[in-house]
Amino acid sequence: MSVDDGAWERALDEMLGLVTVAAHDASVEGARAIKHETQGLLVQLQHAPHTKTPSLPGMPPAMISGRLAASIEVGEYDGDVAVGPTSEASSYNGPYPRIQELGGPSTGHPHMHWFQDGRWYTRNFRELLPRPFLEPATRAVIDSGELHQIYYDHWLRAITAVTR
Repeated sequence: MSVDDGAWERALDEMLGLVTVAAHDASVEGARAIKHETQGLLVQLQHAPHTKTPSLPGMPPAMISGRLAASIEVGEYDGDVAVGPTSEASSYNGPYPRIQELGGPSTGHPHMHWFQDGRWYTRNFRELLPRPFLEPATRAVIDSGELHQIYYDHWLRAITAVTR
């Protein structure tokens, strides 16, 4: 009895290629799921311009215009898949999305102001507390099992294609 090592090697090479493509495709689909979850978090609370935000520190920022939610995109950079805000889509110049997510020193907007009860209020602040939106969205997609299922489905299709 002889075994054709060449056929076995070709099958393994084909499987490796298909699983690699499947992993990339699963990463894109997973990033899209995170994008969808993030955009949902960013439109939960809303408020009008020049009104005090109803978003407490630690909660996602409250929506005024929807530009931050609209800026959440999926992209590929040097072979990696990424999801997050893009300055082109959001029309924000500078660190607005990052400072909302992580908090930090406020440099470009030293005075917050809002109109309430017929009066203008202002607050001088130097440190913005975090209002994360990407991290909780990512955690929700992982904790729900959705990301696991996406990878499982893609890899199963790839492996099944070779073993039929």
